[in-house]
Amino acid sequence: MSIADTIRAEMTVSWKAGNTQRRDALRLVIAAMENARIDLGHALTDQEATHILQKEAKQRRDSITEFGAAGRHDLVAKEQGELDAITEFLP
Repeated sequence: MSIADTIRAEMTVSWKAGNTQRRDALRLVIAAMENARIDLGHALTDQEATHILQKEAKQRRDSITEFGAAGRHDLVAKEQGELDAITEFLP
């Protein structure tokens, strides 16, 4: 099973469990992977999927830093939850 398929399956599990924060984070990753698939014109390899996960994780880390500096602890917590969901799938 590819990384993209695993993420889709976990998104479904999160959805059924009522874990909306994790579900939404995984939806964003799936959308990024789908956009990359369309741009590349072929199904993503696990290496390409991992690269997208790394990019998404970096965006979350940058956001956490910026929101923390601005004193927006509510948004820091949201971004941290998304980062936790994303890093589960990184090697």
